[in-house]
Amino acid sequence: MELIETRVEPAGDDRVRLAGQVRYADSRTETIWFEVPAALEPDLTTTGHPWIVALLPLAARLGEDLRIPLPVDRLLVRNLTELLRIWRGWYPTLREVPLDVTICESPATRRAGAPARTAAFFSGGVDSFYTLLRHAAGGVGRLIVDELIAVDQAIVASIPPETMATSLGFMLPAMNIDDRAELLGAWDDLPASDADAGA
Repeated sequence: MELIETRVEPAGDDRVRLAGQVRYADSRTETIWFEVPAALEPDLTTTGHPWIVALLPLAARLGEDLRIPLPVDRLLVRNLTELLRIWRGWYPTLREVPLDVTICESPATRRAGAPARTAAFFSGGVDSFYTLLRHAAGGVGRLIVDELIAVDQAIVASIPPETMATSLGFMLPAMNIDDRAELLGAWDDLPASDADAGA
């Protein structure tokens, strides 16, 4: 699996998409996108960060190598590799994914003039609150969370996350991802694991 092209394109209703063309091992191609409010276009990354996060689980499910020809943070790669190791313990049918990525040493690669900010995904669930509160005070190894991002397809709370975010002093711009893409079905037919049974 290879990310072969990325681009920013208008999505209508004052929104833009960060789109990536992906080629699978069988030569099929597919466009996968992340959609955000147009006001956030200057903040869209030119790194491989969103692509490795979105494509690594799919590569593990399909048993494919993953090549991303954009810089990716060393810590992100290390953490994703560890996450995949844990998933493979729960779901033995997942494959190890050989990565072909360019490691960058900086915590983030931003466009010139872009403000230094840190965002966290927020679904309204326990893990989202843990991440937010764990980093709230900063400190060694902690980044202050400046922004929260909601992925519409991943909202788990009964109270709208926008309401929770506002009560915590955050604006919550909704981000959509391409729900037609194969990546969202990557987990649908995995057998239940002992971890699922215990949940």
